[in-house]
Amino acid sequence: PDRAVEREIVLAEASDDLAACGTLADAPAEATLLVELADDGRIDTISHGTSMPRAVMHCISIAIQEVGVFEPAPTAMARMIPMRVRLRR
Repeated sequence: PDRAVEREIVLAEASDDLAACGTLADAPAEATLLVELADDGRIDTISHGTSMPRAVMHCISIAIQEVGVFEPAPTAMARMIPMRVRLRR
């Protein structure tokens, strides 16, 4: 599967919720995430590579998980999807 296309679709579908997350941030910021998929393509875990307030990171995780639908992951490499989320106030 083309994870870049899937990632952009997920970010687009979550854009309204992610915009709401931006209101929780102290300033505009960029969050770096690593989304790990289960074999069937559902989101298993989201790791945060950016230090932000807990409420902001939780909000981002919920926004991504609510719309995160990916094709099944045939290999371990295809199960790891890096994401960058730009938050604006």
